[in-house]
Amino acid sequence: MENQIIVLRIRNISNSDLYTFYCARLFKEHLDFDEGVKLVISENQLGEERRFDEGGGFDGLSLQYHIFAAVLLFGLVGMLLAIFVVHFKTRTKQKDKN
Repeated sequence: MENQIIVLRIRNISNSDLYTFYCARLFKEHLDFDEGVKLVISENQLGEERRFDEGGGFDGLSLQYHIFAAVLLFGLVGMLLAIFVVHFKTRTKQKDKN
């Protein structure tokens, strides 16, 4: 396999993105992982991150994600409720026939 250099530039990272990332490649049906690279924030970026976190609330997550999660939750609860109602209605109809 040829020696290849791939450059990836990551911007707009937050504290929740600070992990060790691994590059993987598939070569002849074999998955190969390179050494891990730890993502860090410089002092200048850290100051910007603190200003962002102070205004945002919700531990850095935007309000849009919380609204989206709430809508999904209510949709799921509604679907489960509909399944139970249909189940009990068909169950009572079957009991009435017998």
